[in-house]
Amino acid sequence: MFLAILTSLSKKERIAFAAALIIFVMAAILLISDFLAHNAYYVAAYGGEWREGIASQPVFINPILPTTEADQDVSSLVFARLGDMTDAITQVNPTTWDVHLKQGLKWQDGAPITADDVVFTINTIEDPNANSPLFASYEGVRATRLSELSVRFTIPTPYVFFAKDHIENLGVIPAHIFSGIPSQNMRLSQYGLSPVGSGPYKVDSYAHDSNGFITSISLSRNSNYFGEKPHIANIVIKFYKSNSDMIAAFNSGAIDGFGLPTSNLLKDVTLRHKTHLLNSPRYYAIFMNQNANPSLASLGVRQALDGTIDKSAMVNGLFNGDATPMYGPSTGTPNQNTNFNPSLVNGLNLTLTVPNDQFLIDTAEEVQQAWKSYGATTTIDVVNASDLSNKVLKGNNYELLLFGNIVKGTQDLFSFWDSSQFPYPGQNLSLYKNSRVDSLLEDYRSNQSSSTRASDLSKASSIIAQDTPAIFLYSPEYVYVSSPDLQGFGDNKIINTSDDLFSDVSNWYVKTRIVLK
Repeated sequence: MFLAILTSLSKKERIAFAAALIIFVMAAILLISDFLAHNAYYVAAYGGEWREGIASQPVFINPILPTTEADQDVSSLVFARLGDMTDAITQVNPTTWDVHLKQGLKWQDGAPITADDVVFTINTIEDPNANSPLFASYEGVRATRLSELSVRFTIPTPYVFFAKDHIENLGVIPAHIFSGIPSQNMRLSQYGLSPVGSGPYKVDSYAHDSNGFITSISLSRNSNYFGEKPHIANIVIKFYKSNSDMIAAFNSGAIDGFGLPTSNLLKDVTLRHKTHLLNSPRYYAIFMNQNANPSLASLGVRQALDGTIDKSAMVNGLFNGDATPMYGPSTGTPNQNTNFNPSLVNGLNLTLTVPNDQFLIDTAEEVQQAWKSYGATTTIDVVNASDLSNKVLKGNNYELLLFGNIVKGTQDLFSFWDSSQFPYPGQNLSLYKNSRVDSLLEDYRSNQSSSTRASDLSKASSIIAQDTPAIFLYSPEYVYVSSPDLQGFGDNKIINTSDDLFSDVSNWYVKTRIVLK
């Protein structure tokens, strides 16, 4: 009937009718849009997929036995932290904490999570045959089963940050999976790339190329997860050989997001994106081994090497200002090295050892040029990760070492500057020794008074800065690049290590739905 009426109209009438219809449709759209704008809002919806890029290779996905950065990142999605699995953490005395697990916790295979898993995790970390990178952090810690869901932690000496750093952040592994495997063989098990975890996601599958390079791991929501259900249904993690390859993949649309330790490569990102600059409590410094070069034994020489580097210019040039110049081992330490003798740099022959990371190489080259302008000759020795650990750090085989320290939010400097923390595997890379600093750092980690600890930190940082055992350079912000579709990403999170990116992954979403008010 409608078609009959339309065909009976003249050409002019049909044109007028079409124009009126278009106006009516546009008006309806505007009315509906206005109604929704005033009476509805968008909220996160469940579903969708997120493709994450990582410039590393997974070897063994396990929170206490990771081999690579990729292992740590994927583990944070697959394994829950103990702090999220507890009803209560109660401090009994300065060296004892009782931890009570929530009821009904399950591993991804349906087995119950109990106190036995927590005790097994600590025992594995402390087994030298397991070769856990957490061994030094948990040395002397004792975990005792009190009941099916309760564990008592005991440490040898008081440590005020133990609950926050070591209990809450502990990734628990399943005893029913690993207890029958000798600790030295755990990394050879089938669960390396097919882990049984407790976190918000589980591993479904992984893919590799003809050379054995792991190209991707596919994750889906864990139906047994005890926490907040993640909005995103599936996460596909793609692995790359370098940051440049990863950025190229993002620019081509192959991935949706990726992290970078610094902002120096942001200039290479060409696809439309969001940039998230995140606080990261770490600093990079040039650690000076006075035993390896007699010239470095002179305080005047060390202060001159420090003072002739323009750290503010370095931060602006390398990171476009997305970093903080450092003048001591803690944020906020003022520059106390303003009265130095630059002539002491003239004639020095130095070797600066640098890990094979482009932003550190760029930093080393700026330092080289700065010292060259004052008459010093600096040889840059770039080393890969394996050589850094086995040939450089072990035995302290370096004159000057450009390296980074992760201080965490607690600002506990003990591991890096107490005289008990050298030689290797201690982290006191300058082989620094000052009894006054030792006393302050030891009091800092044991004193219950926050105001006293703040005073201890300020005094220790000031003394270390005055002694100049290292040239403190900068503390860069961590960078996360994402497609504009990502919502729910927390820009206030603190990044100690790259896996902290996913601490709020359950809040991420890429799908929305309309809700009427």
